[in-house]
Amino acid sequence: MKYLPLLPIAILLLFSCSQNVDQSNQEQTNYRIVFEDTVRIDSKDELLFVNNSLSTSSFLPSENKLYNFNLKNYGIEVYDVAKEEFVTKYPFENDGPNAVGRFITGFQMLSEEEIYIFDINFFGKYNLNGELINKIEMDEFLTYAGDSIRVNERVMPNGGFHEQQFITTYSIDNLYQGLLFLDFENQKVKKELTPEFDKASELNFSIMLQGSKLPVRAGFQVSVVNNKAILSNNAYNEIVVFDLETGERSHKVFKSSLFPNQKEPKHTSDVMEGDPRELSLLLGDQITFGKFYFDEVNKRFYRVSYMSNGLEGEQKKYRRYLSIFDQDLNHLQDIGDLPDDFPAQFLFIRNGKMYSFLNENDEIALNVMSVVGE
Repeated sequence: MKYLPLLPIAILLLFSCSQNVDQSNQEQTNYRIVFEDTVRIDSKDELLFVNNSLSTSSFLPSENKLYNFNLKNYGIEVYDVAKEEFVTKYPFENDGPNAVGRFITGFQMLSEEEIYIFDINFFGKYNLNGELINKIEMDEFLTYAGDSIRVNERVMPNGGFHEQQFITTYSIDNLYQGLLFLDFENQKVKKELTPEFDKASELNFSIMLQGSKLPVRAGFQVSVVNNKAILSNNAYNEIVVFDLETGERSHKVFKSSLFPNQKEPKHTSDVMEGDPRELSLLLGDQITFGKFYFDEVNKRFYRVSYMSNGLEGEQKKYRRYLSIFDQDLNHLQDIGDLPDDFPAQFLFIRNGKMYSFLNENDEIALNVMSVVGE
């Protein structure tokens, strides 16, 4: 079997699409979030990699372990979450026949023998010994059958796996185009356009920085969980859902009374000049919707959204919201009375609890939270 993937970054198909406007339903159950504990990982005097806030980490429930890819020293650090301790390190190469590449954009573990590392030039499958099992260069990806992939189209490293497919998005010149279903076994590509999010182009603009244009865009992300591929946009309180078992597709629009339901275009032209930090806030200070996480124990989806809440001295503060959905992605409730230090996003869910990263003097700690219904 040949595994391919993703090319890193940085026509209308006929489909059946139903749009649902989903109102929050709080009549039966009222939910609240409970901070239960702070787990501190015993580093055993090892200098652990915390520079990226564990954003290149992957949790394996079967092993009860968190695997953190060290972007500085090219290796995988292993932490036992149940025992709350560092376990070991596995070195990887950045040169030679087993190289992981110099520009890593993604990292996912399906098992200790099936590790996927995404480089800007290729996609590689490895095992924990650092051995390269399979490697696909960008040019090879263009040879896949089905819907054609052009040279100027880039596959993004923000997707997920379902059986023999890698499901993600693709772009042209930093502009989102649609969804990609990559069939590794049969080496085929299927594209799905999503006109539901065509309106996101209204938010696009560029900042002139030292003679170059810096694009500012709404972000797209794919969560592959519970046999669903959930396409979300950080600018809109809505999603496009692909049921990977039935092939059905739906468009869900959520409504909240606690926060704005979309970003608004506030730029006056397609190319803006001025202080880049101030200009980037035209989108950044508005509502930002996060990715979806599935709680297998409680059969619920969670999502964190946030927006600016002013300054405390020179430090920006944020107001954060937790949205709760049932296993069919029906909107149950939004929680808005969250503490200022509530994490912007989850790291993983284990045994019905949410774990988020906390840097404690360059040591790894994990906040443990649960959602309680009353």
